[in-house]
Amino acid sequence: MSGGVDSSVLAALLYRAIAATEAWPSMAGVEMVVDVDPALSALADPEQLERALAIVLENAGHAVAGRGTVRVEARPDDPAVVLA
Repeated sequence: MSGGVDSSVLAALLYRAIAATEAWPSMAGVEMVVDVDPALSALADPEQLERALAIVLENAGHAVAGRGTVRVEARPDDPAVVLA
């Protein structure tokens, strides 16, 4: 169950999502490169955002056939945040 919306630090959520996906077979040979300001935050439900990030990471792992590099970037785009 989600815990509600708050100001979530994206880097922490992203690293937790990466840690959650590391044991998945589709991620065995995938290298993650992260370019996110450690202080960058967004107004979001942290549990839902972490789950969504894990799904995107898994899809990226499939896209590189389980071997290769997946790069994740985030930047402010007032008033939003862009994840790429």
